[in-house]
Amino acid sequence: MTTQPIEVMPVATVVGGHMTVADDYQGGVTSIIRFQPDCPPEALLRWTNASER
Repeated sequence: MTTQPIEVMPVATVVGGHMTVADDYQGGVTSIIRFQPDCPPEALLRWTNASER
C-alpha cells in the first residue's frame, strides 16, 4: 500500500477563550472565529449545515 500526502490548510483562527488548552467542555467563555480571507463562502455553508445531516 502506498501513501500519499494530504495537504491541510487552516480555514479559520479562534480568538479569545481560555488561557489553557483542554479537550473537555469549558463553558462560560466567548470566542470569535475569524475565517481566512481566501476561504470561499460555500465552505462556511457546508460547515454550518453539517449538523443538519
